[in-house]
Amino acid sequence: MYVQEVVIDGFKSYAHRTVVAGFDPHFNAITGLNGSGKSNILDSICFVLGITNLSQVRAGNLSELVYKQGQAGVNKASVTVVFNNQDESCSPVGYEQCPEVTVTRQVLLGGRSKYLINGRVSPAGQVQNLFHSVQLNVNNPHFLIMQGRITKVLNMKPHEILGMVEEAAGTRMYETKRVAALKTIDKKQLKVEEINSVLTEEITPTLERLRGEKQHYLKWSKNNADIERIERFVVAADYSNAEEVLTKSAEGVAAMEDQVKKQEETIRSCREEVTAKEAEITELSSKLSDVFEDKHKQVKATEEKKSKELVKATSAWQNSKNGVSTASDDLSAARALLTETKNSVSGKEKEISKDAAQGEKASADAAEAEKEFERLSTEYQNMCAGISSEEDGDGGMTLPDQISKAHNDANDADARAKQAKMKSTHLTKTMKTVEKDMKKEEKSAEQLASKKEKTTARVESIRSKMSQIDFSESEFAALETESINLENTVSNLEETVDTLTAQLQARLAFNYSDPVKGFDRSKVKGLVARLIQLKEPKHATALEVAAGSRLFQVVVEDAIIGKALLNKGRLQKRVTIIPLDKIQSRYIPDEKVRRASSMATQLGTSAAPAIELIGFEEEVRNAMEYVFGAFLIVDSAEAANKICDATKTRTVTLDGDVYDPAGTISGGSKNNLGTVLKRLAELNTASSELDKTRARLTEVAGKVRDLQSMSKKFGKLSDDLEIASAELSAVEKHLSQTKYGMLAEKYNGMKEEVNEANVEFEKMEDEKTTKWKLYHDLKEKEADLTREREARLKEIDVKVKKADKTRKAKAKKARETDSQSQTLLLELESIKTEVAAAQEAVAAAEKAEKEAKDKEADMEMKVGEIKALYDEAKAELDEVEEQVASCNSELKSLSKQKARLTKKAESAELEAKKLSVRVAKFHKEKANAERLISSIMKKYPWIESEKDAFGVVGGDYDFESTNPSGMSTQLKTLKSEQESLAKKINKKVMGMIEKAEGEYTELLRKRKVVENDKKKIQAVIEELDAAKKSELERTWVKVNRDFGSIFSTLLPGTSAKLEPPEGMQAWEGLEVKVAFGDVWKQSLTELSGGQRSLLALSLILSLLLFKPAPMYILDEVDAALDLSHTQNIGNMLKTHFSHSQFIVVSLKEGMFSNANVIFRTKFVDGVSTVNRTIGTGSSAKARALAESDDNKAKAPARKRASRGARGFGKENAISH
Repeated sequence: MYVQEVVIDGFKSYAHRTVVAGFDPHFNAITGLNGSGKSNILDSICFVLGITNLSQVRAGNLSELVYKQGQAGVNKASVTVVFNNQDESCSPVGYEQCPEVTVTRQVLLGGRSKYLINGRVSPAGQVQNLFHSVQLNVNNPHFLIMQGRITKVLNMKPHEILGMVEEAAGTRMYETKRVAALKTIDKKQLKVEEINSVLTEEITPTLERLRGEKQHYLKWSKNNADIERIERFVVAADYSNAEEVLTKSAEGVAAMEDQVKKQEETIRSCREEVTAKEAEITELSSKLSDVFEDKHKQVKATEEKKSKELVKATSAWQNSKNGVSTASDDLSAARALLTETKNSVSGKEKEISKDAAQGEKASADAAEAEKEFERLSTEYQNMCAGISSEEDGDGGMTLPDQISKAHNDANDADARAKQAKMKSTHLTKTMKTVEKDMKKEEKSAEQLASKKEKTTARVESIRSKMSQIDFSESEFAALETESINLENTVSNLEETVDTLTAQLQARLAFNYSDPVKGFDRSKVKGLVARLIQLKEPKHATALEVAAGSRLFQVVVEDAIIGKALLNKGRLQKRVTIIPLDKIQSRYIPDEKVRRASSMATQLGTSAAPAIELIGFEEEVRNAMEYVFGAFLIVDSAEAANKICDATKTRTVTLDGDVYDPAGTISGGSKNNLGTVLKRLAELNTASSELDKTRARLTEVAGKVRDLQSMSKKFGKLSDDLEIASAELSAVEKHLSQTKYGMLAEKYNGMKEEVNEANVEFEKMEDEKTTKWKLYHDLKEKEADLTREREARLKEIDVKVKKADKTRKAKAKKARETDSQSQTLLLELESIKTEVAAAQEAVAAAEKAEKEAKDKEADMEMKVGEIKALYDEAKAELDEVEEQVASCNSELKSLSKQKARLTKKAESAELEAKKLSVRVAKFHKEKANAERLISSIMKKYPWIESEKDAFGVVGGDYDFESTNPSGMSTQLKTLKSEQESLAKKINKKVMGMIEKAEGEYTELLRKRKVVENDKKKIQAVIEELDAAKKSELERTWVKVNRDFGSIFSTLLPGTSAKLEPPEGMQAWEGLEVKVAFGDVWKQSLTELSGGQRSLLALSLILSLLLFKPAPMYILDEVDAALDLSHTQNIGNMLKTHFSHSQFIVVSLKEGMFSNANVIFRTKFVDGVSTVNRTIGTGSSAKARALAESDDNKAKAPARKRASRGARGFGKENAISH
């Protein structure tokens, strides 16, 4: 059974119905770009196979499998897999007669899922049984290798690798029997637990109860004697302790009173030091306010001024950068021309290089002939020694040497003269051609020169006009920028004001009509909330809670105005009027304020009257004192509670919690607390800022309007100047790079070279004549010297002549080759002259660029200087702020010292109070002891006769060896226990306990029988475990052999094996070992990433080979491998695993090139698509058969597709 077709609809990235048909029975590959939906095809197959661990298909729940989780209108995902079932030997149980098996799984957005087998709804269990019968258990798979599993294999622990071998071995049948045996053990265990339950719940409690009653009876009789003995010991101890208290001396009381006086002295000195620290704090605060405030303002203004200058300079610098960019473009054009000319040079140099090889060979032959000639000449001269070696003043040379040198010099001069003549002739011809070209281009050059003069005059005229206009472009640009910023600021502030006004309108709206004609509205002051200003926003919540509903009451000048408003003001809502002439102000006495402030300081927080935390007009003071005067605002809740108790004043915390002297506490949710005052403060601030910004905007807009006409005129002239300057630059550049200019420069250069060649020619002609004359003179002299010996030396002379002839011929050939090379070199020189002209043009452009860059550097330097001044001003500002911070730090230090002294005084005061309490306690204990002794003597008369034995060591009343406190506790316990025992005594307990113990023994016997049965079952389990071990060992041997074989095939020269870790057996755990050559690696960390992947893949393939499944799914198993190893794996899958169907996802050609069928995925318009092609891994015959099968399958596929289109909407079918 193998996959023949997959139909995907709404699953993950496949939004529309997609039919993936034509799967090969053996090797299929899926490839495509990342994110195109390759792995989603494998996920869809696993979805149909019934996978429960959704993390393996990269999903958190079933709803995530629906395309975009339903956001694109797709509300369900459906996958259908058509299996070819023609081979009955591999068919699932019960489906042997079906040539095809179609399994469908659907999931809705809510997570509901259903299965269909051959179009009929089937339970999930039936689908699982179908797949399990053909070894396709997707929840415990050995046929499924998803992304990332390859990299995890080598990181597995020994027991995890053993688990993989167990899956391949199929030892689950042993596990099934083992589970059945364990269930039987569980039943036996239930019986044991039932017996234990009877023992625990019935027999044992009864037995324990009877045993307890027995113990109670025995203990009750014993306790009576113990109580009387211990009671006498405890009474004696109490009597002795009371006597000891009475005998104490009063000296301890006197010492404690002296300590009280010392603590009072400490309190006095600490309070004096606190007063001194307060004076220092006041002095330093005054210095901070008077000295540093003005200096800080001055330094701040300087820093802002330098900041503006820096902005202007930076703008100019940016303009110079633009100039550099233009110069760079001109330089690029010149360099392009230079590159073209250099390419011509390169071509000529290649031609010269080709000719140079021939020249070098000719030169080498000439040098060899010269060498031979010199050897023979030397031999000849040696034979002539004595008559032909006389020196002639020419460096000690022999006569033949002189003749040879003269001859060579003459030939050399002749060659150089010919070269000079050829060079002159060649350059003269070239000059005529250049001169003709110059005449053709002369007219165009004249036009450019005239155009340059006109353009220069126009540039100067525009600059003159611009200098006459009193206008600063940077200043105007700064004003425009400021105007735009101010407009944006005004818009933002207006929006803020409108928003805050709308938010406050509902609660702060107070509209009224004039009660009488000519009513003076200034007598109505307004709402309390609008008459105050917050000094700090953090107090908003506390002040709003303190004011409560009074915050929205209306303040008027007198009661008459208030009555008129209420009667005739046509008020739209109920209001409370606060008349200033009638209202009674409330306030907190100064003494309470000071005490509250002192307590808050000691507690590390602050407290202040609410009236001091707001600002208001003096005329409404009575109303403000009425609303806020009776409250203290305290930062923390703990301090607020203590201050409220100490001053009997209502306190409010910053969070809005209210502490009332009456004992009530209000608090809880803070929703919207403090928002009215906070927003009102924000509204006032925003309104003030808006007025200032509008005024500045009006001023700036006026300046911009005044400069606008001049700006337009200056801008037009600037544009004209820029155009004219660009035109002038272009004309100058064009003129320097015109053909006429380049030809003229080339003509002058060649003219100079012609003159140099003519001079060289005349010089060499003179030298040639001189050398030939010298040569003939030396020859005549040699003839005179050799007449007599001519016969003897005839033979060697012939050889010398022959060598000389050969030498001359080869020298001539070398000169001809050299002459040809010289011609090519002259042509090269001519082209190089053109290169030089182009280089000069580049140099001119580079100079222009350099000037622009210099200007940019100057501007950059200027910016740096201004920035330095700005940094200096900023540093001075930081220094002043640091001085202010230092003063603040010193103030803080003094405050801490003051708090420390205050705390020390409080500690001393507390210690004095403790000592006073101890003195009073001592007197109280003495009186109690006297009363106790009197009471004991009356209650226990035996004390009088036995008190002499109290405390005697070793006696009945030895208080040192026996703890009286412990004995007292024991006495209480015994009495309590005796009272309890008296109620529980059962005289029949001895007979009842004997019966209960008999029943207990019988149940223990039955439990032992059941436990013996459990042991027998456990023995059966051990036998099953032994069979499992045997099968595992057989599997391990086979897998180990295949593992080593596959790995050595993929990576020649290596070995691999599975073996138990040291000290363990194969059925306890396995680990991977690898060797290169004969050296076994100690750790797998020594392997490269590719080697590790090959090793892991070899292990997995060996497991697959042990127990073949009808289908294998591999997802990017070759991710870490190179192309050659990927190719090897593809070949191995194709050749060694041909009995199963492989569906492989891969991005590498080495893998999918071996596949018989290749599916290529693409991601188009947010949806995945699939195309099918025949792989190169299949033969031509196989491809033809596949195409024939495709044609046969087209009709039913088209029918299915049309049905799908009607049922599911747009269809995305495979193209072949």
